Amino acid sequence: MLDDKPEHLIHAAMEAFLLYGFKRTSMEDIAQQAGVSRAALYLHFKNKRDVFRSAAAMMFAEAVTRFEAALVPGGPVDETLLHAFHEKSGPLMEQVFSSPHGAELMGTGLEVAHDIGCDADDRFVAAMARYFGEVQSADDPAIAPDALADMVLRALYAMKQEVRSPEHYETRLTLLAKSIAALLSAD
Repeated sequence: MLDDKPEHLIHAAMEAFLLYGFKRTSMEDIAQQAGVSRAALYLHFKNKRDVFRSAAAMMFAEAVTRFEAALVPGGPVDETLLHAFHEKSGPLMEQVFSSPHGAELMGTGLEVAHDIGCDADDRFVAAMARYFGEVQSADDPAIAPDALADMVLRALYAMKQEVRSPEHYETRLTLLAKSIAALLSAD
């Protein structure tokens, strides 16, 4: 998806989307934000939807890389998980909370970039399943690592649907991390 599309154009598009929302952002707005002509923007993107998909692909790729790097066995499981959860969603949630268009952009992402998100979800689940398999204390866990990883991912998405504030979101993340750590340490 990102192939040869200049990152500065994608970053500028993300800024424009945060300022105006997806519906109100035009290709002209994105071009102005990037400091290029609209024609130059069209050399790299077919339309606004294509720009949004490229932005989503870049954000998901960065989130997966950060998430995978955070899941290192050896430390306290709850702290490791909380750090990984922040690496996965923290930058996105900060943008959502800071923009009056955050909810609209989340909805647009589900509609326009669903396939990109699903591919990233597969990588999130695989990384968590590997980690859970490495840190669980039971030889025969009550829940298989891949099933647990899938449940945790669903819980993370559900939390985003009813977030009231950054503090509320943080409290939920901490509770989830502690709950999973307790489950993994149970014999």
